[in-house]
Amino acid sequence: MSMASPAKNETQAPTTKYLQTIIELKDKQLAEQSELLEMLGGSDCQRNSIASILRLPHTEPILAPCDSKIAGPGWIVIQRRIDGTESFNLNWEEYKKGFGDIKGEYFIGLEDMYLITQSQPHELYIHLEDFNNETRYARYSNFLIGSEEESYKLLQLGNYSGNASNIMQYHINNALPKSNIYSLEDLGKNNDGERHLKSVKFTQSMIRAKSY
Repeated sequence: MSMASPAKNETQAPTTKYLQTIIELKDKQLAEQSELLEMLGGSDCQRNSIASILRLPHTEPILAPCDSKIAGPGWIVIQRRIDGTESFNLNWEEYKKGFGDIKGEYFIGLEDMYLITQSQPHELYIHLEDFNNETRYARYSNFLIGSEEESYKLLQLGNYSGNASNIMQYHINNALPKSNIYSLEDLGKNNDGERHLKSVKFTQSMIRAKSY
């Protein structure tokens, strides 16, 4: 009988480790859920939330970053470049799916961008800032891209306003991955070709439903 105890203890040891592992995983899941809920801030870009869950017909929900500081509430971030930590020199499939960190450098993905802009009319806002903290912007009243079968062409921009160069007009009917990596030097000029911005340190492109 004295030899039975060690076997029992050996059985208990892995069971205890297993329970500890389960508890650690649950704690991690709860932490991730809490972080996500804090980011969503109400699950819409109409509030000061960092991200939003977009629900469109006939597709899976889309998790997208929001911005309410640059041009008011309601904006969905489709591209953000900050410090060069994320390579944007990627292939077609990666641009289709999207990449990056919704809190940092980021691209939403062409397929999601197509689905969002097809769901209802959207406007486009492009914000640029240089190392002297000077800013420029370009705003378009009706942003629309085509499907994958159309090579995600930039179909419409609508009316332009702003003090950055209106260079995006030259990319209409071009596949968006090419026009997405637009010249920041040209955007840093005004419409007379005069250069205002020095090296750009931050750029962010956003869309917002016109019904907002």
